[in-house]
Amino acid sequence: IMNANFAQTMSSLLWIVILVGRLSCAMLSKHIKKSKLLLFSGAGFAVCFVFLISARSLLPAALGIIGVGFFMAGLYPTTVADMGDTIKQYPLSMSFLLTFAGLGAIIMPSIVGTVADKIGIIGGMSCVVVAALLTFVSICINAYKKRKA
Repeated sequence: IMNANFAQTMSSLLWIVILVGRLSCAMLSKHIKKSKLLLFSGAGFAVCFVFLISARSLLPAALGIIGVGFFMAGLYPTTVADMGDTIKQYPLSMSFLLTFAGLGAIIMPSIVGTVADKIGIIGGMSCVVVAALLTFVSICINAYKKRKA
């Protein structure tokens, strides 16, 4: 959908949007429970992601990228903040969180690329869809457990 110049511009804009998203989460976290903020960010991420992958023209794709960047930006730091009690109770849990988050960040692009090479771009994007779905389901489970506690 995008030419190389516009894609480069979107990449630069994405970093600005991520910064704004992280700062927004930091400000909102003072007023909203972390689990609710995660649920809101996760829902926004899911909606924007679906909007992005279903886009067939430039403007919806660009808006989808901006939305995904904004809502995804605060997921990791808010998750770490939301785990505060667990980390205090089980200090080793932070090392597991960092390890698995780092492994996911390293391995996922390789998985997507390998699947895309073998099956095609639809297969590669399907891996991203599965990861996004698992992220949202995990956020929903967290919100449910925090609500019950």
